Amino acid sequence: KLLPTMKLVTFSGYAGVGKNTAADIVVPIFGGKQYAFATRLKQLCYHLNPLIKYLVDLYGWEETKKFIGVREFLIDTSERAMKPTFGQDFWARQLEPDLDFAGSCWITDLRFEQEALWSTRMGGFNIRITRNGVGPVHPSEDMKWEPDVTVENNGSLLDFRKALVSVLSRAFGRADL
Repeated sequence: KLLPTMKLVTFSGYAGVGKNTAADIVVPIFGGKQYAFATRLKQLCYHLNPLIKYLVDLYGWEETKKFIGVREFLIDTSERAMKPTFGQDFWARQLEPDLDFAGSCWITDLRFEQEALWSTRMGGFNIRITRNGVGPVHPSEDMKWEPDVTVENNGSLLDFRKALVSVLSRAFGRADL
């Protein structure tokens, strides 16, 4: 799949495979802005749960998600309350107005089929990131759809960077990188 411009690129994969790291690598190279479907979910849970608010204020989100029960609370809030009430594509619909297509949009947390379908409708390019020994943290993370390409993240940070730049350069016809 050769795309003329890089407007929407999504990173899919299980928690801990390097999706945020991928965006941290490619945004300075290709430009654009990093986004996440879960931004509003985190805002909701931050205001809903005083313990989560306390932990986030103290440690930030990445560390807070490592505490027992926090990731499960986020997933359950989304999968058992928000999506059944407002639709399976609820978080994509919440994110869409924030996307600035004047530059590339890099979404770092595509994990669910409805998000993948939304990305496809929007002309997105999906990179699935895999890492040996990393699997789903919740049954809802089934990853049954096919990504445009898969990148393994089993080596060094430099190896990961080379793989991402190579895939994106080929996909977008950028031999200059």
